[in-house]
Amino acid sequence: MQHKNEFFPSHVVLVLDDFIKDREEWSFDFVFVDAYKSDYLKFHELTLKLVRSEEL
Repeated sequence: MQHKNEFFPSHVVLVLDDFIKDREEWSFDFVFVDAYKSDYLKFHELTLKLVRSEEL
């Protein structure tokens, strides 16, 4: 599974915004964000746009 994981060493909002701008909405099964707790709500809002919500 190593080949399916990617690490983006950057500010999380910039990375998530880039994914959204590149039309990557709903293309992820899972997102792990290790970032500042004070901004978790913003991260959560952005990741909801990226993670698939349909059930298998």
